[in-house]
Formats: sequence, C-alpha cells, structure tokens
Amino acid sequence: MNQRICIGLLFSFLLFGQTYDTVLANGRVMDPESGLDAVRYIGIRGKRIEAISSTPLEGRNVVDVRGILVAPGFIDLHSHGQDDENYHFKAHDGVTTALELEIGVSPGCAVVSGSRGESVDQLRRQFRTCSRENGGDALGLYVREQNALSLMDAIRKMTLMPAQRLEASVPAMRNKGRIKIGADADIVVFNPDKVIDKATFENAAQYSEGIGNVMVAGVFVLRNGNFVNGVYPGMGLRTK
Repeated sequence: MNQRICIGLLFSFLLFGQTYDTVLANGRVMDPESGLDAVRYIGIRGKRIEAISSTPLEGRNVVDVRGILVAPGFIDLHSHGQDDENYHFKAHDGVTTALELEIGVSPGCAVVSGSRGESVDQLRRQFRTCSRENGGDALGLYVREQNALSLMDAIRKMTLMPAQRLEASVPAMRNKGRIKIGADADIVVFNPDKVIDKATFENAAQYSEGIGNVMVAGVFVLRNGNFVNGVYPGMGLRTK
C-alpha cells in the first residue's frame, strides 16, 4: 500500500506544473483498450496525448467537456471522398482517420439484402450507411435507440478494432483508436444522449448531430459543432 501511495504521489508531482497545449477537462473518458470509463482530464502537447489525470491539469487552452463523452477518433477503412466537402462530413461524423481501402470494408452492406421484417426507412438508413460510415448511426441508432450494442462496444468497433486490423502492417495505427499516453491526439467529443445520424435516403447530405468537438493530431477540426476551416493536420499513413 505504501509503495502504491508513493508511486501515486510521484506521478502527481510530475504532472504538477506541467502546461499542456490543450486540456480536455472533466469529460467522461472511454478507452476501449484499457476499459477506462471515468471522468478524467486529458493533457495534449503537440500531436500526442501526454497526460490522463483524475485531477485538474494546466493548459494554454482548457476546454470544459463536463457531462459529455471523450473517445478515440473514429476510423473509416473504406472512404472514397478525399476532398474538403467530404472532410466536413467526416468531421461531423467523428471520423479522424479516413482510408480508401477498396478491400478493407466490413460485410455490413450484406444486411440490406439479408434483412427481413424491417421497415423501408431502416433499410434505407442501412443502405446509406454503407456509402458513408457514420458515428451517428452506430451511437444513436444501434446503441441508444435499438440497444443492439453497448456504448463501449460501439466505440471499440469504430476505433480500436480497425486500428488493430492494420497495425501489423501500418505501425502508425498502434497509436490510433486509443486514449492513452503517447497515442495520437485523434479525439472525438460527443453527447451520447443526442448524437444521431440525420441523413435520409432522399437527402443524405446532412451532418450528424451531437458530435461537438473533433481533434486530429491535437488540432481541432470541429469546434462547438462547427467545422474549422483552413486547418489540415492529417498525415498520410504508410506500411512498414
């Protein structure tokens, strides 16, 4: 017990006096790799997460995310759109890594031809989801409305699992899909009670709601629900 106390005091001492570029304060942090689900302060310096603390951290930019959820940025393995218009939609969907892997798609589209007893609207939403992977669908429809997935499972499927699928050949993916010290500061902040996909079959070009802040490599690309123009923090990923 004494050793644990000493280690805890030493860690707190090391954090004390540190100033981070950005601190996400008071948010409910969920990390699918460690299973963390607790209120934490996240200290970001440069492109990396450098501190995760249960006590306040000092930062040049402190963003109070009290009452909302902080998770790793979502990873889309099959994204055709690589232009500013598509980046706007990706940011509102919580996607921080968008890869155009033609054979790296999930079999999700098969649900459209294999489903029975579902409403036309449900099938339309599933068809649209195959075209545009969307955090609003997974979190709003499948977690909150249908209770088909737990919140942690949904986050894991959109973050850790796609990162693990690629990390053997793409080492950079070992620092994505997680909230941990040393990981890329690719982060999504959303309200689990409000996040929802607004797109319809007739009008697919609608932003998701409930995703307020998105960071890529420590830079906000979505702030308070608004796209931040003129920032391009993303970098290409290479195989080893």
